[in-house]
Amino acid sequence: MKLALPSALSPSAFASRRWVHLALWTGFMLYSMAVINPSQNPVVWLLIQFADRLGLPPYLPTKVFHVLSFGIWAALLHAALAGGLLQSLRPLRRKIIFYGLLLIYLALPEALQALNPHRNPSFSDVVINAAGAITAILLLRLARPPHAEE
Repeated sequence: MKLALPSALSPSAFASRRWVHLALWTGFMLYSMAVINPSQNPVVWLLIQFADRLGLPPYLPTKVFHVLSFGIWAALLHAALAGGLLQSLRPLRRKIIFYGLLLIYLALPEALQALNPHRNPSFSDVVINAAGAITAILLLRLARPPHAEE
């Protein structure tokens, strides 16, 4: 007798949840990086004060947030794309889609900041975003079993 998985545990349910996670994280990032004025955010203000007391540059907490948040976003995008939607495509096409979406999203928050009078877009932040994404991609490659297909 074969046991059927409940619908919440089916592979397609896991794949759709990956897209939900990516969408939620994307919304959080866009809101926090493009809408919120960092000087009015109490959490950012506390982190900046903490960095200042440690003798660290006051911009360090926001740059660490950029690295971590884009690393998480790249990992979520990788998981969402690997979840079955693009399984029928050749590996090269999957990579093109992944890196294309990644490149667009690396610059999107900075472009949106240009629309907010309290924010200043910065090319250096795009580079920092890329550093976070590249770090996550490298960690995913290191964590992948040696026989896994790309």
